[in-house]
Amino acid sequence: VINLTADNMALSTTSSQIGGSALGVGFASNIIITESTAGTTIGLSGGTGTLNLTQAELNTMRATSARIGDANAGAINIGNLTSSATFIPGAGALTLYTAGGITVQPAGSVTMSNLILRGAGTMDLSTNASNVISNLAASLSGSLSVTNGANNALTVTSLTDDIGSVAGIVTTGSSGITLINSGTADISF
Repeated sequence: VINLTADNMALSTTSSQIGGSALGVGFASNIIITESTAGTTIGLSGGTGTLNLTQAELNTMRATSARIGDANAGAINIGNLTSSATFIPGAGALTLYTAGGITVQPAGSVTMSNLILRGAGTMDLSTNASNVISNLAASLSGSLSVTNGANNALTVTSLTDDIGSVAGIVTTGSSGITLINSGTADISF
């Protein structure tokens, strides 16, 4: 497990990597990226935030799973976030954890095989109907809205991260849940 904690970071995207046993070889089991000051906003892959990581920076992380944020993180804003050959390939999971909610830029999207959402606030991944999320689990105290792209099946299932397992979608309070597939593929539970 590799832990990175900062309110702002810049990662070299040329001839460097985080995780693995040598350049271009191996994977860390998990990379955890958290803010050092409570409430710090996080921007991913073109999203806005004080702790801002581009897709190129995320791709330098050789990890089968990752968690970005924690229970004290501010809002997470996403541009075009996607798994790659190095960042969460295959059966690994990405966890987004925040106390301030999640939004996706109007032209943005999330492409991830296994996505876990944790925390509080409004989790709105419905801005653009081009998301490709295969498996989803969420533990939250806030509303959840996800729109998956045309003809991309979405399965609500149990997924496990460094914190533990999340069985489907678990909410506290009177939170609303909206799951939409913009095409003809199924949403299954």
